[in-house]
Amino acid sequence: MKHLKRFNEATDNFKEELRDFCENSLAYLLDDGKLLVEDSIDNLVRVQLSFDRDKDWNEIKDHIIPFLIRLTNKYEVVERNTENVDVYIFTRKNSGGPKAEFKIKDLIDDNVEISDIDQIRLFVEEN
Repeated sequence: MKHLKRFNEATDNFKEELRDFCENSLAYLLDDGKLLVEDSIDNLVRVQLSFDRDKDWNEIKDHIIPFLIRLTNKYEVVERNTENVDVYIFTRKNSGGPKAEFKIKDLIDDNVEISDIDQIRLFVEEN
């Protein structure tokens, strides 16, 4: 049991560190939104940013792009479920699944056009 406790403490510390990193990086956007950092499957942690009202990419990109750059420099963002997809973007109008799926590079390079963003979701590998 002693070893299990240490493993769980390491997991909690990783999530807490990741949560703090995201909260500090996204503070401006969290005034109008909510951050969720929780365990997923296969040693992954889900990071989900939800907005109180829909956002256009042009409204949030000046905050999301620097966040993604810092995130990828510090953590391993991984593909999940769909080939070549790192980031899922949802809208209230399309609650059955993502409206769009992107590679982080495309978001960082600002090669996207999307509106009515309700939620941004990605997965980080726990080290």
